[in-house]
Amino acid sequence: MPRRTNPGHRKYHKGLGRPPFEQIALLLQGGGALGAYQAGVYEALSEAGVQPDWVAGISIGAINAALIAGNPPETRVDRLRAFWEGVTSRPGSLVLDRPRRSRS
Repeated sequence: MPRRTNPGHRKYHKGLGRPPFEQIALLLQGGGALGAYQAGVYEALSEAGVQPDWVAGISIGAINAALIAGNPPETRVDRLRAFWEGVTSRPGSLVLDRPRRSRS
């Protein structure tokens, strides 16, 4: 699936590399739509070559943190994108094994 990007947008963060800190922690808060923003921030960090040593979150931030921590660095952005595209395109897509009611 092609990415939607602004052709005039330049990514100055690419290739900046890891900052000179002993460890980097990424803390993600809750708040519904904020989770999609967090996924974009993680993508920018990844493009800049910054991989966090620690990831933690609450509510939707915990879901994003689990997707980041539970996947190898090379697939994290794709997994986050797939999750958010699925959640935003199919209402109720997070509900698993929901019983269907028959119309009688």
